Amino acid sequence: MSFYPIFCITLLFFSAVEPAYLGEPCHPLVPDLHCVTGGNMHCALQQDGFSYRCECNYHHNSNLAGTYCHGTYGAGCVEFKALDCNAHRRMSCFLEPVFIGTCYCSNPSTLMYREDIDSCVARAGRSCHMNATTPFGLSCVPNSDCDDAAGTEVPNCKCRPGYDPDVEGRCVRSGGLHGAQCDNSDTCDYDVHHLICLEGTCQCGSGYVPNSFGKCVRVYGAKCSEVDPCDTANYIGCSSTSGHPGVCTCEEVEHQIYEESIRACRTKARKYYGGAPCVANAARQSINGTCECDPGFIATHEGRCRPVEFPELGDPCEADGPTCIADTWSECTADANNATSCQCPPDRSSDQPGHRCYLRYGQRCVDVAGRYCNTDRQLECDLFVNLCRCFNQFNTIYDAGRDACFVLTGGKCTNGDTEFDQRCVDNASCQGSNGCRCDAGFVETEDRRCTPASTSLPDYDSFH
Repeated sequence: MSFYPIFCITLLFFSAVEPAYLGEPCHPLVPDLHCVTGGNMHCALQQDGFSYRCECNYHHNSNLAGTYCHGTYGAGCVEFKALDCNAHRRMSCFLEPVFIGTCYCSNPSTLMYREDIDSCVARAGRSCHMNATTPFGLSCVPNSDCDDAAGTEVPNCKCRPGYDPDVEGRCVRSGGLHGAQCDNSDTCDYDVHHLICLEGTCQCGSGYVPNSFGKCVRVYGAKCSEVDPCDTANYIGCSSTSGHPGVCTCEEVEHQIYEESIRACRTKARKYYGGAPCVANAARQSINGTCECDPGFIATHEGRCRPVEFPELGDPCEADGPTCIADTWSECTADANNATSCQCPPDRSSDQPGHRCYLRYGQRCVDVAGRYCNTDRQLECDLFVNLCRCFNQFNTIYDAGRDACFVLTGGKCTNGDTEFDQRCVDNASCQGSNGCRCDAGFVETEDRRCTPASTSLPDYDSFH
């Protein structure tokens, strides 16, 4: 008995199916059963072990219709994707500085994020409205109500009796803040706020620290629960499971590390910026959104940035002396005159301004230390094939002569400080919002490069 007819019928059925939306069946190996493009979702294997459905990506949730996914508070976003941040929950993409950004409340001075409903709400004293036809309306911070009493021209959030607004626009119990004046510990209310009265002021008790809003929260490494939270303002979360106490740790352990000196979690060097600021001596790259060490510093294996030590890339070295710094991935190499120095091996190129060696275009890569592509030359690891490719393969092209990727005409560009910072192809310049455009005396070719205007182009009609 042949199975070929059944297989053909199955393919014909699949080819007629539209791309899947959120919650609909999909399959990663069938092209016409993929999740809708640009919907911030992926095809996920279900608990039964064989079926697949479209689910929201990490740090994303569904829209009102339940068809697409939007980025939630703190999620990464890009300039050109309207779906990235959840506008229905009053979030917008704040670019840092261009192209790549983070989802935050659309108006931080009047709104703040409320985690229990995953939406931005109005601060105390700010305008609000509760529209029954809009599921999220514009509600208020906890322990407050939208005051639309008769005679109120613009309703605003008003703290309930027994609560007062703090400096950040939250509503807290009177006297329930670190530093508030007190006569005795009953005034501070230790059972509720974990405060004790010392020398006339309310201060956090043992095992607690004041967060930036004056509330007492559990310290890093302490036990925690839903009613005894950690310092989420500093990206420290409770690792507890339902019904069981947990421990305060970084919210994203794989991407963050705890900094004891500032009692906060920070994004590790060489890791994607998910909301927490970068570790000390590092800054966020605008192209791929990772935290990179400042000039003069180098990433350690644990994700911090330490000063570069001798011998670094380009420094003299000796085969029987101190080796080149391990995490520069350089080698002690002899030149034609037998002089030895730390140089990049053939499969790697230096970053800007020459601190470490990263994989060249076309090299095998994985997202672990030591196997990174050279982002300073506009490369990233294409995880579908595990090869170093240009960041945006539609708008950039690899130039083997300069060993870097450059922006084609019409593509977005920036004229940065480094040699390869989103620069245009030869004979083209960055024209701001117009992207790369051919210089005077040059014309654009079909492959989006620039050639001298006097050069005779082939007569394509002659091929018909």
